[in-house]
Amino acid sequence: MSDNLKPETNPTGTTKEQQLALRDALDKAGVFHFRQNSSYKPKYSAQNALAGKSHYVDDQTLRLFNAKVLDAGPILEGLFYFIRESKSNGFDHVERIHDYKYFDIWGNTVREMDKKSERDECYSTSQLAKSEQRWFDVNPFEYYSRELARRAVQKQAEVERYKKADATAFSIYSGKRG
Repeated sequence: MSDNLKPETNPTGTTKEQQLALRDALDKAGVFHFRQNSSYKPKYSAQNALAGKSHYVDDQTLRLFNAKVLDAGPILEGLFYFIRESKSNGFDHVERIHDYKYFDIWGNTVREMDKKSERDECYSTSQLAKSEQRWFDVNPFEYYSRELARRAVQKQAEVERYKKADATAFSIYSGKRG
């Protein structure tokens, strides 16, 4: 694969040292960064990197969308992962769309970059090389601060639901009303 189609990374306001510090902090918290895989096929690298995190590159999903992984790998010191893909444009398989998908360390697609991809459909690799979706310009500190805050609220809501469910279960088994 040609290196000229790898995504360009230019996150505003962060240096390589700051990205490494963020990566190390996330690693210490048990949220591990992406590492370069030595597989010679991008599909296998992507499947290995996203195993247990996302079904995006499972064989069944790729088959359903008639998709091919053309290139894949970690970017920004492993804080994100990219896939360059080619997929069918509909069920008639006449045209193919070329785009990038970007994933965070939990395997979620990066919404800001998905919006670029939706606005800028490319029907060839030459179009993709000039596309705005090739430029990954998400600030990792802002992104992970926002995602960690959202996840904290989500986890707190889960804890409250479990407490309520546990109290209900206790009252059912003990014969007492909760």
